[in-house]
Amino acid sequence: METFIYKYRDENSKVLYEKIKEVKEGEKSFRFDKKLDNCPKVLYRYPELLQGLKEHRIIFITEGEKDVDTLRSMGFTATCNFDGGGSGKWRDEYDSIFTNATVAIVSDIDEKGRELAQDVISHLNKVAQCVICIDIVAYGEKLPANGDISDLVQAVGKDAVRSWLDAIIDSPKDQEGVDVYPNLWYHPNPLIGSVAIPEFQSKWLPDIIRNFSESLAASVQVSVEMVACIALSVVSFIASKHYVILVRDGWYEPSNIFTIIAAESGERKSAVMSKVVRPLLQYESQWNKEHEGEILRSRIEHKNMEKALAELKKKSLLDETSQAAYDEALRSFEKHKELHNKQLVADDVTVEKAVTIMKQNNEKLMIVSSENSFLSTALGRYSNQPNIDILLKGYSVEMVSVDRQTRESDHLDHAFLTICVATQPYVAKELYANELFIRRGLLARFLLCCPQSTIGNRSFDVPPMDSKLSKEWANLCFNLLRNIDESDCKIICKLSQEAKGKISEFYEALETKLGEDDNESLRAFDAKLCGHVCRLALILHVSEYPSANDMISKENMEHAIEMGWYFRDSFIAMMESIGADSETQHAVNLLKRLKASQQKIISARDLGRLMQSLSTEQRDQVIARLVNTGWIRPIKPNQNALGRKRKMDYEVNPLLSSFPSK
Repeated sequence: METFIYKYRDENSKVLYEKIKEVKEGEKSFRFDKKLDNCPKVLYRYPELLQGLKEHRIIFITEGEKDVDTLRSMGFTATCNFDGGGSGKWRDEYDSIFTNATVAIVSDIDEKGRELAQDVISHLNKVAQCVICIDIVAYGEKLPANGDISDLVQAVGKDAVRSWLDAIIDSPKDQEGVDVYPNLWYHPNPLIGSVAIPEFQSKWLPDIIRNFSESLAASVQVSVEMVACIALSVVSFIASKHYVILVRDGWYEPSNIFTIIAAESGERKSAVMSKVVRPLLQYESQWNKEHEGEILRSRIEHKNMEKALAELKKKSLLDETSQAAYDEALRSFEKHKELHNKQLVADDVTVEKAVTIMKQNNEKLMIVSSENSFLSTALGRYSNQPNIDILLKGYSVEMVSVDRQTRESDHLDHAFLTICVATQPYVAKELYANELFIRRGLLARFLLCCPQSTIGNRSFDVPPMDSKLSKEWANLCFNLLRNIDESDCKIICKLSQEAKGKISEFYEALETKLGEDDNESLRAFDAKLCGHVCRLALILHVSEYPSANDMISKENMEHAIEMGWYFRDSFIAMMESIGADSETQHAVNLLKRLKASQQKIISARDLGRLMQSLSTEQRDQVIARLVNTGWIRPIKPNQNALGRKRKMDYEVNPLLSSFPSK
């Protein structure tokens, strides 16, 4: 007969009682060294369990002490209840011990073992962060009918089992025979789809743009990404036509980007946009003033040439000998380039007018709008014939021709168009749901920024914008503009070996996603995302090295790739929100308001006040939706001052602080 003694200790390691296991001819029997009527029914290896919880280790739970000791011998923290397997053996008082813990249950493969596992799951799923249930049968080793983890170790060895359990700990959802039960309070379900938009990281930005964006964001009380995305668009425009990135042999990307910023009314989009774009307007005004005389002389000369050409044309119709003079004058007129006022930025213009401006301004233009008027015009606001060809070609830097019957046609050899529009989310949704946008691939050319809302958390007293940082931003823009005006040569920026390795990895990861995409719009976006990332890397590079270095660094490529994933998740979240039902939209809106209120506990009455436009039935449905997805949970309310019971109170999930206020 074999005898095994298992000592049960309290939190101070004092032995409370001993459990004695005797094995005779394969039959097991259990007894205790004393009566347990007045003894705490602690868990096995309780002091070690408490230390493991303190160190945030995964806690393994088994059916018996032998398995606990087996796991402990492999370096794991494990425990079990004192009275074996079966239903109803797990005690309620154990639950609170595992608050906020991650627990892995290793079930024996007999009926009692599986009953105990289900019992533990039902208890701990309410308090633990996550409960993992491991079926040892999935390992593939033949075991006895009542086999346990110790039998598996005896069959294949500690090293093999340890490696298997380590793999389960690292990625439980990817392993066979493993069920994962996340606690919704610690892992609330997304209300729309499976994508939560990540935080935009200002560390991705070069120093000048980062410092300027953070200072302006603090001053105007908006999120940093709103400022940063407009600033990146400004640099992308300035650099367009003069800087390109060589991704690989034959693959060049320009710097110009299209950006949509979706933010609610009152988010100060116009104020931010005007401050970020101000250096362009200042440079434009200064240049026009400095060249005022040249512009006037050029205009007069052009009109005189035009008048002389018209007279020669009349003569050539009457006198064939005048034809040669007319032809010569026509060639001179076509070669003459009239000097126009510089216009870098436009807002509410037609697409055709934008082409005319581009023709007069070195074939490039930045559309900046805080009301989305330009895109509305392109989609046919003033006509039934949407004109997006110029947008498509302006993004891809292609030849553009606009033929007119009543006046001179416009022709651009290489159109460089940059677009940055800020609009309300419902307008952005209309654009992203537009069939023409999707069908023609225009949607895939836009980077979407949905900045975190600051409404509800703004203060009257705010720090002023740092004038030094504002000046540094203006100087960056001015220096780039001057360098480009003074030197018309094209700068080809190449990738360092490390940067080439990073974009190659990103390309392959993206190619895998392309093969998995079952949404036409997402597939089109992913097909262009590598190009977007390369353009972003070029913009970051030009901002950091405006005049000298022509080699894209690994760091800038890494940051551009991070931005690429950010914009991809923003795109997916937007597409999913378009298809969301009204209840989901109401639930999302309520979460935004709860986040803005920063309340940890809120009454049912106050919840209702946040949904005043909804009926009582709709409010109840939305509250139930948030409870069922883990964002709020009911708690017993305190009595009011008169001793009367109040209606239900709700605790707000602390993880709401990371919920995107989109």
